[in-house]
Amino acid sequence: MKAIILAAGASTRLYPLTLSKPKALLPIAGRTILDQQIESLIAAHIDEVILVMGYKKEMIREHLIHKNYPIKITYVENDNYAHTGPIIGGLSLVQEHLHEPIIFSHCDVLFGVDAITRLISDPHESAVLYRKGDWDAEAGKIIVEDKTGRVQELGKHIEKERATGEYLQIAKFSKNFGEHLISVLDERIQTKRDGYTIDAFNDVVKDTSIIVTGILFDELIMEIDTPEDYALAQKMWDKR
Repeated sequence: MKAIILAAGASTRLYPLTLSKPKALLPIAGRTILDQQIESLIAAHIDEVILVMGYKKEMIREHLIHKNYPIKITYVENDNYAHTGPIIGGLSLVQEHLHEPIIFSHCDVLFGVDAITRLISDPHESAVLYRKGDWDAEAGKIIVEDKTGRVQELGKHIEKERATGEYLQIAKFSKNFGEHLISVLDERIQTKRDGYTIDAFNDVVKDTSIIVTGILFDELIMEIDTPEDYALAQKMWDKR
């Protein structure tokens, strides 16, 4: 199985930490976020990482060249996402990989090998991990049925009173889900619809069988979106 990591855009919310380096290269407990991700993927026996790069991509490539990780790394450059955004624009460049089951993650999500193995073993068509009862104005909010774990809705537009948690950008795309995602990508690119927000995935999850596999925040998964998140991650990962 392959994995896609989107590391295309600059993160203004993490300034000044990301003024001199991309957020994928921020150090956490002695290793960068990207190192942590790749090492977890290797431990879960992922065969290949498709790394979509944009902001300071030369630094990312140079960093990995010296790592000699025992995994195939395919570099994809995404320098032009004026209309589609780093998420939709990045995925549109790797459509050929979406015809097979694949692990997907954004570059600011820390996860352990347990998160990957749980995703791989989950029998549902697609799986999503999220943080229950926590969100902010910029986060991808999510509504999940308590009994079934099925995603009802996700996106930034969801009112705080309706949301059950915050969507963390790590998932397993099955072949069927990937094909549906491609059709949504094509439509959004043709109509130049906003791709900067997680609302783009709301079109994808409609009429699909996305099931939440866990409520994970502590040592298994964490999103680093603000300087406060980064400080908390430093404390959490030091204790692992």
